[in-house]
Amino acid sequence: MLPRISVRHEKVSTETKDRIARSCGKLERYCDRIVDCGVIIDRDKRGYRAEFIVNVPRQTLTATGTGYNLYKAIAEGESKVEGQLKKYHDKRVTY
Repeated sequence: MLPRISVRHEKVSTETKDRIARSCGKLERYCDRIVDCGVIIDRDKRGYRAEFIVNVPRQTLTATGTGYNLYKAIAEGESKVEGQLKKYHDKRVTY
């Protein structure tokens, strides 16, 4: 799955875009019904912010990771979305 990557206030290298694509690819392990994935990278005075927006049937999951390092912000956002996807998958399986 190719994510939509949007960057504000800075440019991102192709290596970083590849890393974001791998992070979104890992999300398919937790839920196979992902419709779309988008990542918004933002830079401000405090550091970086990575916002993951994952669309699944009948729901949109969002998570934000922050940090002074861009890769830390991406990892934090990815782990938060993983937790939400696990919870979504468990609810779908039990009903």
